Amino acid sequence: MLNTPDKPQNSHEPDNPIGFRSSHVLYLRLVLITLVLIVALVGISSHNGRSSTAHATDSSVGEDGTAKPQASPSYLEYTAWPQAFQIKFSANYLTKNGKTISLPGNQLFYQAAENDVKFKSVFPKCLNLPGVPLSFVGHPCEFYMGRDPSTNKYAAYVYSTKLKESFLLARNFGPPAQDFVARYNKLLTQPPLSAPLAGTPIPVRGPADGEPVQWFLTAGTNKTPVPANLQGYYAAMAKPVGFEASLFKPPYSFAGAAPGVHGPSDTRFVYGQLVYEPLTFVINPSFGSETFMPPPGYAPIEPLCWPVGQLNCATCHVSDPPYLHIFYTQKGRTKTRCKSPEPQT
Repeated sequence: MLNTPDKPQNSHEPDNPIGFRSSHVLYLRLVLITLVLIVALVGISSHNGRSSTAHATDSSVGEDGTAKPQASPSYLEYTAWPQAFQIKFSANYLTKNGKTISLPGNQLFYQAAENDVKFKSVFPKCLNLPGVPLSFVGHPCEFYMGRDPSTNKYAAYVYSTKLKESFLLARNFGPPAQDFVARYNKLLTQPPLSAPLAGTPIPVRGPADGEPVQWFLTAGTNKTPVPANLQGYYAAMAKPVGFEASLFKPPYSFAGAAPGVHGPSDTRFVYGQLVYEPLTFVINPSFGSETFMPPPGYAPIEPLCWPVGQLNCATCHVSDPPYLHIFYTQKGRTKTRCKSPEPQT
């Protein structure tokens, strides 16, 4: 779980930030993160453009001590993401008074190739996600996750299109893998629910038209359950779309709880949710070379290494061995920092 960052003095910070639990949730710094939001997310599959989880196999040990192939559960069919897609979504969170705030008009772009996954999320109003500079919040911003040309390792950045500034959010932390649902299901082997748990304070519990949705749990493990009020979800439409040889269940939601940035030593949780618009789900669009290229000439804000500890992000997010992640925050948002020298990925 990300530590609750302390609020710098004289900051003008929104009272109702949105974020996602990063220790267990399929973590999007969007989206996610997208980061994010998203949406949470090692390795890439489905390079033939087909849902890999429909025919994926696992290994179990038989009585003779040898590995025996075991078919994946049928409920994982068509849950893998396409090699490329785009979709629109809204960001939602609950205020302390129980009111739902919805911020529509956001877009997600995703592209996966051999050992190279790219992610972009565009927000008309930047969210107060962990690590995001406070000056970005409420203004247009863009999140990028992919290989940093200077290091050839995965990194996550946020760009303020109004201020023309950029900020490094994480190193060796890439986008969700195409088969992140199947990856996490190995940690929490449960079939999807038809609706969120009754005790989860989720803002949007399903489509207005009643279309069936599959809600996969994304917080906790088989040995370490998580209470309903902190449970996270990745939801997909139950009915797949596409062509017969390439079917995919459109994303519907990422949801989870994270420490809100309310003030020093305040660890209240904020429950946030990304809700996707299935009708805007475009499979394998023709992205131009500029789609995943961050805007040039932005002034970088100096990042502060944030000692959040080693999380299980590599379960669902692509990264490189030895799968160590380094996260950053703005100076003044936390009283703790990484020991010198900075950890190496």
